[in-house]
Amino acid sequence: MHNSIINSSKRYSRYEMFAISAIFFSDALVMSGKYSIAGTLEWLCVLISALFAVPIILIYDRLIKKKQPALFTKILIVAVSAVSILISLVVFTEFVDSCVLPEVNRFIIPASIFILSAYTASKNFGALSKSTHIIIPIIAIFLIFSLLLIITRIDISNVTYPPRTQSSDMYMAIIVYTLIFAIKGILLLYLFKYEKSRYNNGAFVSIGLIIYGIIMALILITSLSVLGPGLYLYLDFPLYYPLGLTQYGYYFERAEILSLIAFLITLTYKIGLYLRIIKMTVKHDKKGASQETAGKQRHAQNWKKNNDNKKQAYGTSKKDATSET
Repeated sequence: MHNSIINSSKRYSRYEMFAISAIFFSDALVMSGKYSIAGTLEWLCVLISALFAVPIILIYDRLIKKKQPALFTKILIVAVSAVSILISLVVFTEFVDSCVLPEVNRFIIPASIFILSAYTASKNFGALSKSTHIIIPIIAIFLIFSLLLIITRIDISNVTYPPRTQSSDMYMAIIVYTLIFAIKGILLLYLFKYEKSRYNNGAFVSIGLIIYGIIMALILITSLSVLGPGLYLYLDFPLYYPLGLTQYGYYFERAEILSLIAFLITLTYKIGLYLRIIKMTVKHDKKGASQETAGKQRHAQNWKKNNDNKKQAYGTSKKDATSET
């Protein structure tokens, strides 16, 4: 009975795998504004990069399916996850300091997020996967509600306006985002491998990436169509402001706070996944080291036992030979 409960806690649905992947790939604050590479064509670069990263993820999934990661690979996994956590917290801190609460100590919010994420990661993976049943509906409601608020402000001509982006910048953005998506996808593959997923990890991670790419492209297009290319490029974090321009501002004052809540939820969950990856990688390394030590001990015991048996057999044969003489 106890074993069945433990095994059931390790099982998670296809929906949960899609949701985990889509949230993990989210980098809305990085892919627009002051960190933008392709300007008004950022939405197109995100979509193309998501498609380009899919074959890389699928090929890598086949390569690691029956192989355990080497020590150097584990070090890279931990290092990349730690750097990703740091970058995510720094970017979010700059966003809060610039757009929301400039008077608040800039270390309070990232420290709170990290502590909450660490607590979440310390639980079993079932807690993380089940929480997607709450997070995804909240984000979906936020997106639908946001669209209803700003739908009268959408001007498609702002999207079709001649792009203020050079071809070289667009190519660079596609390369950078493809690399980011591929690295994140590989980290997810290892996480699902550690958690003993019974599904086709590569396929689920790839579909989650495509879902995120489509949603992110639509969000960027919507922000561009509301703000216009000039204001979109001028603002450091343009995705935060469209809700503040709604014509229902009399009823929904500071509606852009909804964007902050969405960023906060996805960031906390995403950092929790990074910390879970680090934890499982270290745990897997210790488990592998203990198994290797146990194997060496068993080998030494078997060798000693065989050696004792040989000595005993040799002593017996020598004793028999002496008695016959």
